[in-house]
Amino acid sequence: MSSGVHRTTRRERFREVDVVLDGLLESCFVPADKLRVEDWATSDALAASEFAVRVLRRYPYAEIIASDCVLYLLKVARTSQELLILESDGSPLQYVRPPFVVSLCTDERWFYPINRMYRWIGQKRFNEFARVVGAMELKRLRTVDELTCQSWVIRKIQLIHPEAERLRQEDSRFRVELHDAFTASRERCHVLRVMNLYNPHVIGDSAVAAGARAVFDSLAEGGIAVIGRNDEAEGGACHATVFKRRDRKLVPVVRVGRGSEVEGVFTSDFPPAR
Repeated sequence: MSSGVHRTTRRERFREVDVVLDGLLESCFVPADKLRVEDWATSDALAASEFAVRVLRRYPYAEIIASDCVLYLLKVARTSQELLILESDGSPLQYVRPPFVVSLCTDERWFYPINRMYRWIGQKRFNEFARVVGAMELKRLRTVDELTCQSWVIRKIQLIHPEAERLRQEDSRFRVELHDAFTASRERCHVLRVMNLYNPHVIGDSAVAAGARAVFDSLAEGGIAVIGRNDEAEGGACHATVFKRRDRKLVPVVRVGRGSEVEGVFTSDFPPAR
């Protein structure tokens, strides 16, 4: 992505966390409960769909909402010879002119003169596009898959995994929505999971604190929050902390692996906000 964040996916990526949650949910809720379960920063929603299957097997009245601030990219073309790849908000990612694909969000090295030339052309094409297509047109793509604006044809590249999309189509209890993980949910939830996002080395301490506040404000009293990450240097091992909301605090109740590296931020006292 233009922010430098990379997205990775694989089956059962959060299996260690899911197993711990299975037991914790069983001790806190009964099958008849109408649980609201959210998975923020869900990426392609594959892990969320796997978790949804586990939850719905025991809690048939639950609803599971997977969310991310980027659920699709844009493929933009004016001719058949070249393409622009953009983020959903219009930020440029790549210029494609086969056989060349060059980045529009990072500079090309000086010893690749042809790549530098194509990057210059790509930036020129993007500027031409941006003069014609604005934020209002891009927002319309939230509800349609294709849009033509003057001579530019804009199509979505969906980032949702096919298995997650299939579950969404077949079971209305599982949804995938747009949501910023630094903003509180519209409704209080009983279970909230956020993995591989709140990393202070990537987003900074103030952003982690904002995320902690959003998580706290989104949980019902007694609700469960899971904050953690995969360590790819350890073969993708999960390190997470499971919290419970009690009064004005999030209290750690279970740790997976070494626990969350930002556990201290999430155990702060939260002044009243909502």
